[in-house]
Amino acid sequence: MVSGRVDWRVRRPFGDIEIELHPGAVDDEAREATRRELRHLVYDFKYRDPEARRVVAEIHTRLEGLPASAARDDAYDFDLGSPRADAIGEDLYAAARSGTIVVRRRETPSVVVPLDLPAELVLGPDSSTKHIYTVCVIDDTGAPVAGAQLSVDIAGDKQAKTTDGSGKVTVEKTDPGTATITVTNLDDLCDKLWPQWVKPLSDKPPPGDQVTSAVVTQPIAPLQAPSDWVVTLVLLRPPIWRVRLVGMIFDADKCFLLPQALDGIRSIVSMHQAHPAAKVLIVGHEEGDEVSAGIDTALARAKSLAAYLTNQPDAWLPWFGADKPLRQRWGTREVQLILSVLTGADGAPYYRGYASGVTDAKTTAAIQAFQVDSGMSADGKPGTSTKKALLAKYMALEDTSLAAGVTPVTHGCTGHADDTLTQDGLQPDDRRMEVLFFDTEIKPAPSGDTSPPGAPEYPAWRMRLVETVDFENHGIHVQVLDGLQQPVPFADVHLDGPTTDDTTSDEHGFVSFFGLVAGDYTLSGMTKSLQKVAPAKLTYPTAKTVAGTLPGSASSGTPGKGAPP
Repeated sequence: MVSGRVDWRVRRPFGDIEIELHPGAVDDEAREATRRELRHLVYDFKYRDPEARRVVAEIHTRLEGLPASAARDDAYDFDLGSPRADAIGEDLYAAARSGTIVVRRRETPSVVVPLDLPAELVLGPDSSTKHIYTVCVIDDTGAPVAGAQLSVDIAGDKQAKTTDGSGKVTVEKTDPGTATITVTNLDDLCDKLWPQWVKPLSDKPPPGDQVTSAVVTQPIAPLQAPSDWVVTLVLLRPPIWRVRLVGMIFDADKCFLLPQALDGIRSIVSMHQAHPAAKVLIVGHEEGDEVSAGIDTALARAKSLAAYLTNQPDAWLPWFGADKPLRQRWGTREVQLILSVLTGADGAPYYRGYASGVTDAKTTAAIQAFQVDSGMSADGKPGTSTKKALLAKYMALEDTSLAAGVTPVTHGCTGHADDTLTQDGLQPDDRRMEVLFFDTEIKPAPSGDTSPPGAPEYPAWRMRLVETVDFENHGIHVQVLDGLQQPVPFADVHLDGPTTDDTTSDEHGFVSFFGLVAGDYTLSGMTKSLQKVAPAKLTYPTAKTVAGTLPGSASSGTPGKGAPP
């Protein structure tokens, strides 16, 4: 039982409602009717319907014990989906549950018709109960979508409707039931919503009693909308999945994929197997402190990875050429690196060691063994045919190739930072590689081969990421030199910093450390003759080749002698 007093009356297209505050005893039927009507009122309030905002503001100020003037100030003027709007809506629902407010549908008055009209137009009093079917369409930023064309089928009665500025469609029927809603202009909506997808995803739950989310570029199953419910369809942006390779993936200034990157490449192949219809975009980056005069390192790295994933050794072979700048040119070190992961008939790697870049007897023997196993003339020299065979077998390693017929698009980015921490909690450096998988088409398409700082495409891609798989390989490769800048073989080398390690340099003075975290490090050591190696400092991550400055200091390798970190 309720008193029937009217404190507020709200005009609505399909029947006015009356609201009573502190009505007295309230039965379950009245509570349920209040809850049903409040859904519509709160929805209109959140979407800035002026009348709904006025009434909700006045009710809320009364519930809070505030003066009436509070309903007219800025306290009830906020953006769509704000926490304040959600909180006010919850306050009203709580008041309905406690019986503090009651909302009633106003009875439809009798219609008086002149007697001289045709009999079929004479209407008697309408005492039937009205049931409203409400569908709201919003995008994943929380904004309403106007212009969505819907086919509404209620018990065989089909109507074509278009969402208004609040993203809503409403249909009134006298009988309760369930409407079947179909979106009929998905292509148009996709084109319309592209500008929205440079904005962040909404972190607020969508309004409505029933919420369905669907990707706008994919077929959407018909919605089932019960009468007197607000059913919300959230149109999601086309997803992008990403594999990100971070850390010691390339030597500084080079585009040769180090063996440490192979497991990351397998992650790329696995991701594409999970989304076989996706379009593939490879985005290369270069570190700001790399020396890349005469070559676009970021784009070169993207093309290098594309060639590897599609087994194109001919695309890699020119990097051994004398016409390439010295710092970017491939040579003995790259041959050694490949031989270190290829195995002979005995199952052992052809080459063992730190890949010094020095053509020594061990390297010659490794090349000869490979040539014999490959049926080639075993001269121990990395000629063109030997290099091509090495590259082909390096690219043919298990689970490192995309499916036949897949042609990745390549792109280089310069000066585009990524503020998303890796899975190990590190800030990715600008030497990272990213492989993006688009569910339908690469959009926005790259405007050229490379994106300069400030270009809009890369930020737009990042806003659509739904999943990132990180592969991280953090390490450095350094050479110990004496005061005359000569290699110090078999020295005991200590790494001190956020992580610590000890190892021994090889016959050419090289050592490698892996598993680093970001921070400042000091390298020090002791020669075989027990002479101390003066310490050298470095900061990780870095793409620099850091020259030693103290006699006996530890330094990064230099081109022709070793490899940068």
